[in-house]
Amino acid sequence: MERRHLILTFLVLHIVFYGIGFYMAIFLSKYSWQILLVSFVVIALSYKYNFIFQWLRDKPEPTFEVIDPNEHINVNDAIDRYKAAERIRRQNSKWYEFWSWS
Repeated sequence: MERRHLILTFLVLHIVFYGIGFYMAIFLSKYSWQILLVSFVVIALSYKYNFIFQWLRDKPEPTFEVIDPNEHINVNDAIDRYKAAERIRRQNSKWYEFWSWS
């Protein structure tokens, strides 16, 4: 998901949960105190989504950069590196150890 979709999702969740909590606190709290308590919990959840929305909004956009470690190597250096790696691979090979007795 893209960052802007996440921001819009959390903003909408904040508005929806705050609206539900506000509706419960105003219109349904006359029935019982438990509904009033649940409405405050729902409003607190909406502020959690608001906090996530603010955090995502203030976070800078990530930039990705490809770094090539072999950018400044000429052909002869690359061949030397390959030969050294091949030598190490052969030394670590079990077949090399098996045939080395002769």
